[in-house]
Amino acid sequence: MEQYFHLKAALQAKHKFINCLDSATLAATLNGCGSYVLLREKYERILLALSKEYTNYAQPENIVDVISAYIRKNYCADLSLKSLSEVFYMSPTYLSAHFNEKGGVTISNYIKMIRLNKAIELLTGTNTAINCIAKMVGYPNYRYFCSLFKKEHGLTPMGYRMAYKLNCDVSTQIE
Repeated sequence: MEQYFHLKAALQAKHKFINCLDSATLAATLNGCGSYVLLREKYERILLALSKEYTNYAQPENIVDVISAYIRKNYCADLSLKSLSEVFYMSPTYLSAHFNEKGGVTISNYIKMIRLNKAIELLTGTNTAINCIAKMVGYPNYRYFCSLFKKEHGLTPMGYRMAYKLNCDVSTQIE
């Protein structure tokens, strides 16, 4: 039984998902191993089974779609590479490289695109103050939001809003 607790502690430290195992089943499997070689073989089989289960759980074929959906849903939250890697149980380096390779865009550019598109929706569809819009789309620093917006769209958020209203007024007058 002592072997079981030592093994479970080691696995818990490395894999958070070990808690889904039935403790009694694992203890019964490891008890009676008798020798180090048998214990090691069973340990390796358990690790292999766990890694297959974890791979199927954490990295479906469409992991980039899952991450993208998470970003679209949580665009106003902290979406640092570190926080995303914790959510998806991947290293930041792997997450970034995989997203870039499979998604065709860096994760930071994707987040920026989602946030700025949402800002455009709010600028053109509401009269909400621009500093509030900046916070609503995940940019607590108003100046940074404005400079980023201008860099991407060639106009400040206020300029974009005014241009949109002028174009709408002109198009409705023509019709």
